Amino acid sequence: MKQFMALLRLQLLSKYADLKPRNLKTALKEKKGRTIGMFIAILFLVLYLGGMLFYIETQMIDTLLKFGMADMLITLAVVFATVGTIILSFFFVLSSLFLGRDAAYLASLPIKPRTLLSAKLTQVWISETGINALIILPACILYGIKTGAAAIFYVRMVVVWLLIAILPICLIAILSTLLIRLSALWKHKEMLLTVGGIVFLIGYMYLMMNLSTISSDAADGGSMIQNLLMNNTERITSMTKLFPPTAWAAEGMLGQNDTMFLVWILVSLAAPVLLVWLLGYGYRKLSMLQSETPASPKKKFTGRESFKSGGQLKACILREIKTILRVPSYATNILPISFMPVIMIVMMNVVVGKITANQAPVDAATVDAAATAGKSIGSLFATMFPVQIMCIMAGVMAYMGGLSPALCTAVTREGKGHGFLTALPVPTSTFIRAKFIVGYGLSVIGLAAATVALIVLFPGFELQAVLALVLCLLFLYANACLALSRDIKKPRLDWVTEQEAVKQNFGVMISMAISWVILVTLGILAYFLISRGLEMWPVFGILGGILLVLCIVTRSYLYKTAEKYYCEK
Repeated sequence: MKQFMALLRLQLLSKYADLKPRNLKTALKEKKGRTIGMFIAILFLVLYLGGMLFYIETQMIDTLLKFGMADMLITLAVVFATVGTIILSFFFVLSSLFLGRDAAYLASLPIKPRTLLSAKLTQVWISETGINALIILPACILYGIKTGAAAIFYVRMVVVWLLIAILPICLIAILSTLLIRLSALWKHKEMLLTVGGIVFLIGYMYLMMNLSTISSDAADGGSMIQNLLMNNTERITSMTKLFPPTAWAAEGMLGQNDTMFLVWILVSLAAPVLLVWLLGYGYRKLSMLQSETPASPKKKFTGRESFKSGGQLKACILREIKTILRVPSYATNILPISFMPVIMIVMMNVVVGKITANQAPVDAATVDAAATAGKSIGSLFATMFPVQIMCIMAGVMAYMGGLSPALCTAVTREGKGHGFLTALPVPTSTFIRAKFIVGYGLSVIGLAAATVALIVLFPGFELQAVLALVLCLLFLYANACLALSRDIKKPRLDWVTEQEAVKQNFGVMISMAISWVILVTLGILAYFLISRGLEMWPVFGILGGILLVLCIVTRSYLYKTAEKYYCEK
């Protein structure tokens, strides 16, 4: 137990070191603006999400009380907490247990593998339980106040809150272990992890796409909540049957089934013990598998291309591509988001098709959903001016394209190898060009695919789609220069796991915020131009000209920043 507590304390201090009072004091002295900005952004995010969640829960409980279905709020809270844990903990568990850069160091310590596994799983549980507090506690407290629940209800609420994340984490830990075990049998084990992670993301997006149809016929505010609950009661209740422990927890909190609630508590407490006992023996060996350097194919070295500028650029580009493809955390966070525009367009088309099919007469149920959706959205476009269609297409694709972390983490991903790279006889501009080509190239491919999808799904609006693509390419070029400039100036090179570099990185949030500010500004300008009666080509020319100037300015800023800061880290 002493080793367990010491290791857990070490991991928590490492993860939340920035929140220590001494470190905060130092950060305020050395990086006052950055620290204050970070806290303002986090505070705004918490208040925004908390306010939105409180509004939704208040609307829900008021609607449910009218129909005598207040218990449904507890069921929804437990379901969302379970689903959220499964989704959010997948990459957290995978990176913490098997993909950490500290695997070799921890393996060398005189600590039993089961103790090490227990400490890592406890760290995940603490993090997920903190997130679940935002989902379960407000909803349950609101339910208790509105219904006048007894004190025992709040005791049960705390029990559910503390235990609800355990079974999903154990399930994800088993899946992660199987994935790592299978990857060890394949030569290109990194690709297997990457493909598995992307498949998981696709499955998650498909699930969200189907869940979004629940409230498809909603209008606004309370009407949306009422339609969501009244028209889908059986559908919401049946979701608990997909994972029976969720139903046991919800019913137990409400005092409807004390026997199964006790069973759920015992299973939740026994599951991690059994998991550690089964997986702990071989955990150290499995954790070391991913730290092994994959063998590279032998090539005959001629010594010619290395001293050519083109050879250096090509080598740097290949290195960037291989790094993204070979590291699962990078691939699963960069590739899907780079192709998010086309994914969202196709998903929107399918969702609208399902909505239209559900609202159609019974004899029209055989109509193809995608075709129906295309006609439905096409009919909406037919009522709009061409300039409005162009701006809508450009805005949606630009918003999705601005979410990619490929460039705002390009330097951060180098980690402790940054010093080695800067010592090579390669110009700084070559490194920066390679990073820019790869990051921006992924966005270009995603936007081109999205444009093709728009042309195929919504025939008759080809010109607007092409013009929207041109505006998006200019916007993302300027945004890419700013994102890469920011990461060059203030990279995070002290990360332990790749997940921290690409996902748990405050720089990603800053880059997205800058992208949104530019996009909103251009949106306001477009609205002003359209309200003045300008047609599509004048609006395109004005927006394109502004973006072109912005591209020239940001490109110059990028290379000046690179020459000044890249080799100083």
